[in-house]
Amino acid sequence: MRPTRITAASALPFIALLLCAAPATGQQSLKGPDVCGWLTPAQLQKVFGRGFEAPARNDWPPAFAGQTVGTSCTYQGGSSLDVVLIAYVDHSADEAKKTFEKLAFFFSPNTKVAGIGDEAYIDKQGAIHVLKGKFRYFIRVDASGAQEKTQVQNLATQVAARL
Repeated sequence: MRPTRITAASALPFIALLLCAAPATGQQSLKGPDVCGWLTPAQLQKVFGRGFEAPARNDWPPAFAGQTVGTSCTYQGGSSLDVVLIAYVDHSADEAKKTFEKLAFFFSPNTKVAGIGDEAYIDKQGAIHVLKGKFRYFIRVDASGAQEKTQVQNLATQVAARL
């Protein structure tokens, strides 16, 4: 039996696949804390009075080039209720603050919320954005009914207490 001969032409698809699978330059994956553990299905059940599944975790794109990739956690509480937590762990508290301030402009008008993290606001869609040290996070409740600001504030306060 003759050994298989690998030519440059036959290796090209494999090389292309490896290059596509490599992480994009300038972006770093979120390492460290278990972001989806910042909120638990048990906490959500206490707030909403219904059961939630374990969260589906996905990478979330950075706000600006060169920043860390975030993490999105989606908790399903039935056909009409989802809670989404998107979090970033920035390189420093200063970078997190600058990014938080830039993004606040894009989510305006917003309502400032006192007593949660270093800074917090609720955007026009009812989602809460929080800055605490080098952590930035966002919580949105997707519900068929009206979303109460007190629910997202309660969840944001619970997350801030864990950081």
